[in-house]
Formats: sequence, C-alpha cells, structure tokens
Amino acid sequence: MKAIRRLQHKLLSAHLHFISILFLYTVYIVINEQSQTLDIIFFGYLFLNLMISAFLIYKHFFESTVVYVLIRYGFSIGIVFFLPNISLVFQVSAILIALLYVFEMFISIPNDDFEYKIFLSYQILVLWIPGFILTVPNNSFTVEVLCILMGFSFFVSGAYRMYKIIQEDVDKQLSTQRTTVRDVEGQNEQLRRSQERFKLIHDDVAKQKNDLERANERLNKVTGEIYIQNELLRYISSALDIRELIDLVTDAIIGTTGVDTCSLVLYDERNERYYYKLESNHEGDFLKQLIKDVEEGLLKDYFENNHVLLDNHVIQADYPFIHNRPVGSLAIIPLLRDSVVYGLLIAEHSSRDMFTDANIQFFTGISTQITIAINNANLYAQMEELAVKDGLTSIYNRKYFIDHIEALVHQADQKEKPLSIALFDIDYFKSVNDKYGHIFGDEAIKLCASITDRLAREYNGLPVRYGGEEFLLVLPDKNLVQAQAIVKKLHASIKESTLLYKNGEVTEEVHIDISIGVSSYPEIAKNSQKLLTRADNAMYYSKKHGRGRVTIDSKDLDKVI
Repeated sequence: MKAIRRLQHKLLSAHLHFISILFLYTVYIVINEQSQTLDIIFFGYLFLNLMISAFLIYKHFFESTVVYVLIRYGFSIGIVFFLPNISLVFQVSAILIALLYVFEMFISIPNDDFEYKIFLSYQILVLWIPGFILTVPNNSFTVEVLCILMGFSFFVSGAYRMYKIIQEDVDKQLSTQRTTVRDVEGQNEQLRRSQERFKLIHDDVAKQKNDLERANERLNKVTGEIYIQNELLRYISSALDIRELIDLVTDAIIGTTGVDTCSLVLYDERNERYYYKLESNHEGDFLKQLIKDVEEGLLKDYFENNHVLLDNHVIQADYPFIHNRPVGSLAIIPLLRDSVVYGLLIAEHSSRDMFTDANIQFFTGISTQITIAINNANLYAQMEELAVKDGLTSIYNRKYFIDHIEALVHQADQKEKPLSIALFDIDYFKSVNDKYGHIFGDEAIKLCASITDRLAREYNGLPVRYGGEEFLLVLPDKNLVQAQAIVKKLHASIKESTLLYKNGEVTEEVHIDISIGVSSYPEIAKNSQKLLTRADNAMYYSKKHGRGRVTIDSKDLDKVI
C-alpha cells in the first residue's frame, strides 16, 4: 500500500507539471485572443481534478479501490464530454491525461482485483475509442451517440458492480457463516474435550472420594477397635473374678463389634472346672447347649488346635455346635497360655463375608488381654487365698470363718434353712509330735484337712482349720440328723486312714483318731456365737468321755458338761 501511495504521488507530480505547461499555453492563447471559452473551462476542470485528487491522496481515501475507481471514472467521463468541442492542443492534452489515468489505474489496482482491470478495459473499448473518433473532423458520430454509449456503459458497469456487490455480500455472508460454523465446531470440539477432561477429573475426584471414604471407614473402624480394646482393657484390668471377667468381655464384644453371638469358654486348671458365657441377639437357651457341647466333646478339636479359624461362608452342617442359629461368618480364636489352649472365643455373624484379617487381629488382641486378665485374677485369687486359707493345708483359716459366720447365719435365715457345724481336733496330737516329730505331725494335720475338704466339696460345705490341730466342717442347709451322718463318715475316713512313718529301714503304720462336737442353728444354737460355743462344748464332751467319738449337741448336753 505504501508503494502504491508513492506511485500516486509521482503521478500527481506528473499531472502538476503537465497542467503547468498547459497553463502557460492557456495564458499565451488568452493574451493573443485565440482561446475558446470551452478551452478555459476545460483547463479549470483539469485543475479542479488535480486539486481533488491531491486532497483524496493525502487523506488516504484512495486506499479504497472503490472510491479510487469511481473518482477516476467520473473525471474520465468529463474529459470525454469536452473532447469534441475544445481545440486540438487541449484534445491531445485530454487524450494524454486519459491515457495517464488508465495507466495509473492499472498499476494502482492490486493484482488480485483482476475484475476491476477487466472493467477498465471495457470502459476503454466503449468510451475512449469513440471519444478519440469524435476528435477526427467530419466524423459521422454525434454527441447523442456518444451519450448513448456512455449511458449504456454506465448501466452495464453499474449492473456489473451491483452484481459484484451482491455476490461479495453473499460470499461474505457465506464466508461468515463458514467461519461461524468452523468457530462453533471448534468451540464444540473444545467443549467436548473440556467435557472429557471434566469427566476424567470427575472420575478421578470420585475415585479419590471413594478412596477417602474407604480410608475413613477403615480409620473409623480401627479407631473404634482401639477404643473398644482400651475400654475392654480398662474393664478387664479391674475384673479380678473370672465370672465377672467373661461377662464383661462377651457384653463388650457383642455390643461394639456388631456380631450376633459371642461365646467364651475357659478352663480353670487351678480349680479344674470350665467357665461358660454366651451372649446372643437370637432367642434361645444357647448357654445350656454350649455347656452340653463342651461336655460331649464337640469343641474338642478346637481346644487341641491353637490356630485361628475364619470362615466367611459357613455351612452349618460343618459346625454342629451352632445348632439353629443363622450363621454366615464364623471366627474361633484360641486363648493360649504357654502355647496351650485353655479357652475359646467364638464370634458369629448372620451375614457372609463379615470378618477380615483386621477383625482377627482385633479378636487376637482381645484374647491376649483376656489371658493377662485371667492371670491377674488367678494371682489375685491366690493372694486372697493366702489371706483366708491356711498355708499348710490350703483350706480356709480361722479368720475367714470368723468373717463369714454372720453372713452364713443370715443366709440361712433368708433361705429358712438350718446351718450345722462340726468342730474336732486330733486326739493325743502332742504325743504324736513328741514321738514322731513335728514334720510327721504336719502330715497328720494335712490328712485331716484333705478328708474334710473332700467331704465339704461333696456336701457343698466349708472346710476350716480353726487353729493348731482343730478343724471345722461347716454344713449349710443341713440339720443335726443330716450333719450327724456326714460327720460319722468324716470320723470313719480319718480313723481308717494310715500314715507311714519311716525310721531308717523301719516303716511304721500310724493311725490317728479325732474327737468331734456337732451343733446346729437355729435348732439348738440361737446365734452365731452360741453355735460355735455349743459345738466346742460338744467336742469337749467327746474328749472328756473317752475321745475318738462324735457328740451331737442337745438341750440336755448343758446338764452333763
């Protein structure tokens, strides 16, 4: 565009030089009175054309091809109208200016505006050639013919330009629509890609959300299990009785882990007995069935196997101890002490796939705490026994009896049952010690304690070493007649027992005898103090009347003592 503008400036300068020469000629012919009026007007027309062109060039209006062609085309039409009626010099000047315009337009219009150049060529054919012919004298063309040709040329050029304008407008609209369609397609593609990215982001966020939820669930579950373990540990550490302990454990597990049934079976080696506890959300007397199952050996295999059993797809026929409970998942955790199974923790859930390795770790941790608690309970029981039981014989001592006699009497009152006691000591015990030594005397004491303890267990009684060689057999719910039969059995068992005394190579059989006194509440004695006193009086009566006998308390006994 800058190159075209420089070319236009040079052409304008050429026009200016040409018109300057023409101006000098015009002044010459005017001075010599040879000019025509139309020559002067034509010169003014050319000068006006020059000024308008200069203005439009400097204002950059000629940068528009349409404006440029219309202005040049308009000036050309004016020149053609002047040609027939001006002098020869001006005709030649007009033709030269017209040719200069044509040259200017051809080189000024860009090469891609080929249609404009076709249009200019058409104008030269229909306009300039007839105009040149009109300059020849005696031609047959007239101004009317020239006007008709010019009008026809204007009509054709206008129609062509209107067609081009409409075509350009349609092309522009089509191009705009194509551009819009491409833009929309591009936007749709961007939206599709954005949607895909958002979908991927959404899926990733959803996955992360699910992962976080699962992690949160695991964290909450682990936190809950840790809390349960801490609570159980707190409860267990305070439970010093095995019965209380198993109650706490089963209640806590079924209340916090979501299982339907929790069973706990413990074998107490010290007392040679089983402890049972079963908690269930199902209705039924399952505890009795559990005790029966253990006694019949249905759980024997699990006591002999120290591995955890986990079954998340239970077939009830494989586990007869389940009975009629709906069980889908089952966990059996052995309780171990020195690698020996002493108990079982059994957890049941009605649904399948409920137990995981984390649950097993939880139950295993609980089983370890149970073992520790049972050891503590046994240790506590041993310490209590040291306080209430005799160190030599392991039966209850005098302090225990004194502390509990009132409670035994109160219990008898509540049950409206009798309470009988038998007080006895070893006859001639000092002679035994003097003859055979105190160690042998201790054997005699342990013999009496062992037989007393056996009968106490048999008749739900209480064996007591009252002091030295004196013993008590407490018999709740037994009257004098019932107590007499039991005491006679006690007397006979001790009297018939044999102690072996070794003195070097000589072994001597030694037999001991006892003197017994029996009293009963409330049949004879009216309170706990009277009960012990009257039993002591009855024993004194046995000793006074020959020893080695049983004396039953009566109201007449006071008269003979």
